[in-house]
This record gives sequence, structure tokens and C-alpha cells, in this order.
Amino acid sequence: MSEQSSLYEQIEKYLNKELTEVEHAEFEQQMQQDETLRKEVLMHKEMAASLGDENYQQLISTLENLQNPDQFEAENSKIINANYLRFGIAASVVFVMLLGLIFLLNKTQTYSVDQLFVAYFEPYQVDAFRSADDQAEMSDAMKAYQNGDYEKAVLLFKQTTTDLNSLDNFYWAITLIATDSGNEAIEKLDDLKSENVMPGLNQNIDWYLALANLQAGKIKEAKAILESISENTQHYKSKAATELLDKL
Repeated sequence: MSEQSSLYEQIEKYLNKELTEVEHAEFEQQMQQDETLRKEVLMHKEMAASLGDENYQQLISTLENLQNPDQFEAENSKIINANYLRFGIAASVVFVMLLGLIFLLNKTQTYSVDQLFVAYFEPYQVDAFRSADDQAEMSDAMKAYQNGDYEKAVLLFKQTTTDLNSLDNFYWAITLIATDSGNEAIEKLDDLKSENVMPGLNQNIDWYLALANLQAGKIKEAKAILESISENTQHYKSKAATELLDKL
């Protein structure tokens, strides 16, 4: 498998939530440090949102075949000149790259708010390094959240009779965003920001607050938060906020 194909596979596992929690955390850390990787992942997200899952998977499959000409030849064993085949594949690669470039150039003029939200929203991951005891004590709502069942998590959070701590409310807010309830998420995130009881999550709260406003159609408010994040070069989403602002 070529290095590029391996990258495609890793990105697909990341987008499809097929990485382990530790692998997911390591991949996100790598994205924060590698602007090229971050843009590659964003491109895959945008293409998936625009082309639809089936067409997108067909495109990725084609690209992987083009990146592995020897395997492609073996799987399609015919009496054909190998050099001619490689030439055709090389030409196809250039053609696909040109199509991708045209696609991206056109997309910069036609992004919708929904497409941008889908491209940039990723639910916050439950701490991958929490102990087994913590895992056992996790509430049913948090277990549903960790499993990606956000509809169920929302219901369980609402049905909780005990007082929720600030961290629970943070995850509840993310769950609301994941279930298209941006306005409710804004209220919870605003409260958490005012309370300022979780300094370590302040940057995360700002980022998700911007996305919740984007989802709710409050573009002016979303831009104001994104501008603040973009100007703070120490913010972990500074570059992403700048990219998002450029497309709004």
C-alpha cells in the first residue's frame, strides 16, 4: 500500500469513527500540528458532504486503485502492456487531480452554511485515558454519547434527576449540536462560559459556541466568535477558525 493510500485509509477511519479513542486523540493532535493534514481531512469532509457517501466512496476507491498500480494490474490480470497501463494510470491521476482542483475552486464560491458546519463539526471526544473505574461510573447518558448515539444521549441527559456537573453539561451541549439543536446548545455553552469553572475547556467552549451559532443560522454571532479565536494564535482552533471565516 502506498503512503498516500495509507493516508486515505486513516482519514476514512477518522471520519467514519473507526479509530480507537487513543488513535482518534493522536490523529487530532497530529492534525493540530500539521496544516497540510488538516486541510486534507477538511477536503475529504467537504467532498463527502457534497458528493454523498456512495459517490464519495467510489471516488476514494478509484484513487486508491490509481495509487496502487501493481495491485491494480494483479487484480485485473489481462494481456496488456504494463508500461501502457502505467501511462494510462498516470494520466488518470493527473486527470483526477485536475478534477479535484476544479471541484475545490468551484466549491469556494458555493459553500452553504450547512456544508461548512458538517465540514468543521466533530463531537468532543470523551477522555481516552480515563481509568476503568471512571468508565464504570460513567452515566448512561455519557455512555450513549461515547458510543455516538447522540439522540439517545439527549433523552438521557434530559431525564437525569441528579444535578449535572459542568463537564456533564458541556457534553450535553455538544450532544445538542450533534442533534441539530443549536439554540439550546448556545444557552448551555453561554452559561458554562459565564461560570468559568472549567478553564481547561474554555477554548473548546468558544469553538463549539461558534459552531452552535453557525448551525442556528446566527452568522453574525458565529463570525464574531471565530474572529476572536482566529486572532488568538495560541488557540487550538485558530487556523481552523481562519479557514472557516474565509469561506463564510
